[in-house]
Amino acid sequence: MKTLVIYYLPREESRTKKLLNLFLEIGKFNNFDYLDLNNENIKPLKLNDLIKRDNYIMNNDFSDPMFNYAKEFIKYDNIIIACPFWDLSFPSIIKIYIENICVNNLTFKYVNDRPCGLSKFKNFYFLTTAGGPINENNSASTYLKEISEFLGNGNFHFFYIDKLDIEGININNLFKEKEEELKKYFN
Repeated sequence: MKTLVIYYLPREESRTKKLLNLFLEIGKFNNFDYLDLNNENIKPLKLNDLIKRDNYIMNNDFSDPMFNYAKEFIKYDNIIIACPFWDLSFPSIIKIYIENICVNNLTFKYVNDRPCGLSKFKNFYFLTTAGGPINENNSASTYLKEISEFLGNGNFHFFYIDKLDIEGININNLFKEKEEELKKYFN
């Protein structure tokens, strides 16, 4: 099974990167590709881009490079998005990436006035870390769960470590607890 790891980890000492590495190791993911959004020249869609994209979609022509992210996305069995939890959500580049992969008749289509995902992934994982407290039903995980349902028929999974900047918190203990949780999840 092929896995796409999409990540944005701009800090050298990223705690989310530590969580991602732990996740990949315990989950025994061995056939994966990385997409580091920090190194991509990905941009929000502006009016000219939308007009161009709509014309291509109308002609069922996905040959333009603007569709490369979407064409890659639909090939994977597992999707992992890893990024820090910022400002009650995820960094804006994640949303821009999603804008670029949501393409009618490529990653989804409408059937009986309802969207139907065309991506083949079986699992969609969201990994994040936060300095303060977060919970299961935050805006980032809720949005990504809906995107996973919009683009595919796989299962959404959310793993996080929070409260990392709270005074008196033992960060090593938080990571050990998450490690035990992940071992139980993958066994």
